Amino acid sequence: MAVLSVGSEVRFVYRSTFIDEEKDVGDESSHQRCQSLPPTRTVLETATEVVTSETALSGYVEELVQSAQRLSKVEVQAGPGFEVPQVITSNTAAQGPPSLGSRGHPQLCKRPCIFSVGSCASGSSCSYCHHSHPDKTAKLDKSQRKRFAELDIGIALLLLHDLMRTKALENGFSEEAVCLLAPLEKEARVQNPGVNWAEEVTSHRRLQRVLNRMPFHQLAVLAGSKSGNPAFAKELQALLDKLSERVEALQGGGNPRGA
Repeated sequence: MAVLSVGSEVRFVYRSTFIDEEKDVGDESSHQRCQSLPPTRTVLETATEVVTSETALSGYVEELVQSAQRLSKVEVQAGPGFEVPQVITSNTAAQGPPSLGSRGHPQLCKRPCIFSVGSCASGSSCSYCHHSHPDKTAKLDKSQRKRFAELDIGIALLLLHDLMRTKALENGFSEEAVCLLAPLEKEARVQNPGVNWAEEVTSHRRLQRVLNRMPFHQLAVLAGSKSGNPAFAKELQALLDKLSERVEALQGGGNPRGA
């Protein structure tokens, strides 16, 4: 607290970040002034606590520096080809047991489960994928959705068909995917039989690049939705489920070849 006198009648008092006028105790005629609330108590209230906190933080930073130095020495001693073993944590470990939605990962599985590692109550019966998905799921933005919606159904289905065929070939299940790709191509040609398919598909390169970032399963679901035919969409989903089961069995419970 600090006291500052101005003349002989007024005294100002500095207390807890506030400046106030000190009143004589015997002055009954002075008006009662409202008082401000005291400042909120902070975590570090005393100088001793400040010093203790600073010391703790300094020690923590020093430990980080020492750990980095030790790690760099290990890499130098082991040579340029040495790789530091990865520490498996809850963020890098697989999400517990595979689920029904994990079949055919990463191209044929369902969307990633929203629950954190090992916390899904459904466990192996969960209809979403429990495997790691390092890449964010690709989505069409507003302008791309508008452009895709305006596409002729037949052209859109054939565009998706070509992308799905390429992904099946790259991931080693092209033979198994024929059961799904054949009816998809047939539906596309039924929708628009007189169009020049090669020319039309080539003219949508920009949209094709975006769709190419999607996995096989997502493209198949998009094709069923675009067809506008509920019966065909249901048939396509059933074929997709069978395909994921076949690929999972062929891979012995692992990932498709080339994934």
